[in-house]
Amino acid sequence: MHYLIKLNFIIYIVTILTTSYLVKSEPIANIHPAGCVSLTKAGDFTLGGIFPVHFSGRGCDGTPSMWSIQLIEAMKFAIEDINSRDDILPNITLGWDIRDDCFLNEMSLWAAMTLVNDGIKNVSQLIQCPALQTHNGNVFGIIGPLTSPFSILVETTSSIFHVPIISYGATSDELSDETQFPYFLRSVPPDRLQAEAIVDLIAHFNWEYVAVIYEANSYGIRGAHALQTYAENRGICIAVSKAIQPIPSEQDLFETVEMLRTVPKATTIVVFATGLAADRIVMAFKEGGDIHKYTWVGSEAWGHDLARDYGETPPVGGLFVKFFNPQVPDFISHFQNLSDESITENRWFSEHWESFAENTACSGKPSDCEYLNSIDFTQTGPISPVIDAVYAHAYGLHSLLVSSCGDLHSAQRECIMQEIDGKTLLKHLKQVSFEGTRGLFQFNDVGDLEGKYVWTNLQTEKGEYKLINVGVWDALDTSSRLTVFEHKIQWIGAGGVGQSICREDCRPGQVVIPLQQKCCWGCRQCPANAIVVNGTGCFECYKTEWPDITHSVCKTIKPDFVSLTDTIILLITILAAVEVILSLCVTTGVVYYFEHPAVKATSRELSGVNIIGLFFAGLAVFSLLITPNVLTCCLSEILVSFCFTLTYAPTLLKVNRIHRIFQSSRSSTQRPKYTSPKEQMILVCFFICIQVIMMVPSVFVSPSKPAFIYPSPPDGHLELFCQFSYGFLASCSYNLMLILACCYYAFRARKVPDNFNESKFIAVSVYSTLILCLAAVSLYSTSNNVVQKVVAIAMAVLLNAFLTMVCVYLPKLYAIHFLGNDEVEQHRSLGGTSFSNRPVNHSASRNNQALDHRVHPQ
Repeated sequence: MHYLIKLNFIIYIVTILTTSYLVKSEPIANIHPAGCVSLTKAGDFTLGGIFPVHFSGRGCDGTPSMWSIQLIEAMKFAIEDINSRDDILPNITLGWDIRDDCFLNEMSLWAAMTLVNDGIKNVSQLIQCPALQTHNGNVFGIIGPLTSPFSILVETTSSIFHVPIISYGATSDELSDETQFPYFLRSVPPDRLQAEAIVDLIAHFNWEYVAVIYEANSYGIRGAHALQTYAENRGICIAVSKAIQPIPSEQDLFETVEMLRTVPKATTIVVFATGLAADRIVMAFKEGGDIHKYTWVGSEAWGHDLARDYGETPPVGGLFVKFFNPQVPDFISHFQNLSDESITENRWFSEHWESFAENTACSGKPSDCEYLNSIDFTQTGPISPVIDAVYAHAYGLHSLLVSSCGDLHSAQRECIMQEIDGKTLLKHLKQVSFEGTRGLFQFNDVGDLEGKYVWTNLQTEKGEYKLINVGVWDALDTSSRLTVFEHKIQWIGAGGVGQSICREDCRPGQVVIPLQQKCCWGCRQCPANAIVVNGTGCFECYKTEWPDITHSVCKTIKPDFVSLTDTIILLITILAAVEVILSLCVTTGVVYYFEHPAVKATSRELSGVNIIGLFFAGLAVFSLLITPNVLTCCLSEILVSFCFTLTYAPTLLKVNRIHRIFQSSRSSTQRPKYTSPKEQMILVCFFICIQVIMMVPSVFVSPSKPAFIYPSPPDGHLELFCQFSYGFLASCSYNLMLILACCYYAFRARKVPDNFNESKFIAVSVYSTLILCLAAVSLYSTSNNVVQKVVAIAMAVLLNAFLTMVCVYLPKLYAIHFLGNDEVEQHRSLGGTSFSNRPVNHSASRNNQALDHRVHPQ
């Protein structure tokens, strides 16, 4: 577009020049009379100025605004201050030539053309402006214009004549392109910095899901584009983005409101538009009753007139960015002390005064009515940028002249008054650096100002609306560009900072997952044994670990083991203690009655080994109840294995001897071999040695170790148990063979006389033990519960021990102690099941005595 403007302007100039030679005195165009008015002052060098003097919405026919007059006076004030100084441009006087663009494109173009018209001497006559005041001296630079579109027109004109311009209000990023606008600079920050300031504010309040409404012109489009780019880099999602016309239609406004309603969680709306368009948007939301549902964030072109324009329902709580334009006390003092003559000399100021006087009771001079003291110096006016722009031009010119002429205090006048080369001046301008009204002033490489913004908050107090400064954004602050005074902010309602997030609040253990709606996120539950990584992934802990309460760290699980507070474990402990006590009692009884015939008759040596096995059974149960480690696991393995071996090796020899004796009695009166006590003890030691040979290498080569029971599915706890080795399986198999052998011989000896030498009681004991062992092995193998595993082994050991004592030893000791020797002998001889007096068969008695002599040698 700028190329077309430049081309059209060149054609326009060529047309004027050509016509000026053909028609010397006839005008070819008309211009509004306001374009023929200028405010000038002679000087060695002239600085041009373009301001929207008539800025009332009526074009050039309105009354000059006080806002613009303040800017003009600020330019004059800065030039006069420079002229009075000796450290900048000494012996040189700056003049000014100020024009009115009436806030119109054609007037901006006309003002630029007449300011740089040194090569078009008759242009004022050709366009019927014979009264246009001409400046004395070359215009080496221009201050203005206010807006980006006007700046494009003015720069297009000035660049043809190599005249730099410094705008005090144009912010469009388009103007930062040096290839397209080489002679453009500005004393305000560009829109991209404004977009950065807005994004920093959004990020500060953790608003992740926002809507953007922008004006369909260079300012809005480029600002919204920069905003979206910076937002994406910060992880902020633009839920919807809607362009509106500078003067939006009802349909346009309706569509905008409806679009915002489709994203109800986007409660922050960024408006990148000028005042008129933004005002109509807010009014549309106000009419729909939605204005207070949102937090409004406005660009610098909007917001400063909200308290005045929206009556009773402005967007209270909104945050609006504006240029950092602090008041300049020296200028305010200068302005308020202007003489009546100074006001009269300024045609536009005088025109404004006359309009003011007509509408007030003041009929005298401005000084009589204290008119100047009543004027409000609002911070929204770019007074500081105007003053800084004038100083930038002055410092640039000073640098250029010093580089050519040396010290200006003693330089030749002819050198100082040289014709200014705009290209060279531009280089010096971009290198200026001085302390301006807003701090350090310097341009970057493309002629932009790395500036500062102020954040304001629209508040209400006692029915009065006002904008309060609540923060600062400084592009030059490398540590923290944004400073927000949150305690000063008045939010919508009483809820404080609102949320503008399309994201569910995930509980610990949940990860964020995308939903179908743009930039919206839901939650998915991770497995119970997983932690959340970066809020987006589930990572399962190792089997021995479990997530903490926040599901952020895997912690080692403290394994559980059997507790004495459990009823079943407490019962097992009591039974084991009773079993140990009983085994000691049985041992005491057998030792006490060691010479008793009933004890001797049942092979007291084998009984001793058997009782030791019963004692080990109780100890084995206690070892199973100790917290597992390598030592206790090996001890449990040894005790369990040996208690069965010590119990059933002698039992096997007992029942085998009974079976062999009764078998041989049918054919011989001789006692079978290997039935003497000595031989029996040798055999039992042999059986025990086999167990030792299996157990000892197993303990050293592959010992039993603690292991974990992993619940399925994982539930956050582990159970510790002893994982018995393969050696334990071998020993268990060996013990099972002993038990099976006992069962076999007990079955074969079933026809001996009742209770002869305990054969029937032994049979009951081994049969029951076999069933218990098979049940225990099945339960132990299939259980995933440590209590069940411990109880299975412990009950098998205890019941075996109790059965052996109850069936074999307790009846014998009872009879020996309570019934007397005669009744015991009679019972043993008769093979009866009771000890009551019964008739005696003397023939059977003799046969039994003969057999008894072979079975129980003295």
